Amino acid sequence: NILLIHFSAPPVISGVDVMIRDQARMFRLFGYKVEIVAGSGKQFRQDIPLHVIKRISPRHPKVFAVREELEKGIVSKSFYQLENYLYRLLKKYLINHNISVCVLHNLMIRHYNLPLTSALTRLIADMPQVKFVTWVHDTLFSDNTDNLLEEPFVHKFPWTLLTTPVPNLT
Repeated sequence: NILLIHFSAPPVISGVDVMIRDQARMFRLFGYKVEIVAGSGKQFRQDIPLHVIKRISPRHPKVFAVREELEKGIVSKSFYQLENYLYRLLKKYLINHNISVCVLHNLMIRHYNLPLTSALTRLIADMPQVKFVTWVHDTLFSDNTDNLLEEPFVHKFPWTLLTTPVPNLT
């Protein structure tokens, strides 16, 4: 059972959403069970379930509020509440749907929902029975992150989640 996760899914049309649609269709063509979890979208094929978790979307008011705090250097209680909510919800989903492979589209390299990135980092550590794969469509930072990620964020949590390799993540 394969799960694809992204900020959004079809019918949203972006390069990543088109890739998710096509990737899901190809997995089905080759006989795999595939599901999608996203912050927005609608089921586009009967044989590919789509589950919307609104707080995955960077446009969700709670996510946007946390992002505004983070841009001011504040890692508040709201960050940790959102991170814990997403962690618990996704863990339950992975277990209940017997997911064996989880493909994370751009979630580990984009700053749009850092509580989600943090929750996924915890899940990867806590669920070694699931194969986690980060699918990178484009990169936010290069190898020289000091030049691209503004101080004082370069070496501060949660921005370090974007530049630090995660054990057990392919």
